[in-house]
Amino acid sequence: MPFVRRDQSGKISAAFNQRGEDDLEEVAIDDPELTAHLTESMIDFAAAREWMEPDLAIARVTEDLIELLIEKGVFRLTDTPEAAQNKLMQRRGLRKTFAYVENLFADPDDDPSAGESPEDEGESYL
Repeated sequence: MPFVRRDQSGKISAAFNQRGEDDLEEVAIDDPELTAHLTESMIDFAAAREWMEPDLAIARVTEDLIELLIEKGVFRLTDTPEAAQNKLMQRRGLRKTFAYVENLFADPDDDPSAGESPEDEGESYL
């Protein structure tokens, strides 16, 4: 049975599959109010996702642009505030880790860059 939390007006504000807190109310799996809440939550999630995916893509492009400017000597990481340096370094580390894992488990026959020279790397970004 699902459990719900209600707001001050009595409307369902959250749903859970386990009773984790004392203030949760157990409802039937086919409760119409629960179904409406879950439907509304999925619609909200889908709408948010439509905005998030392009934002994440532009963030990736921005990271790539910063890396390129640093490589070309046009820009120094130390030109940014310390908080920005930390975030960029963290993202750089994550991207290297994921690239390593992806390469570790990649099928060499599926590699579209096989046969490219090292000088060709990165040209697809430009």
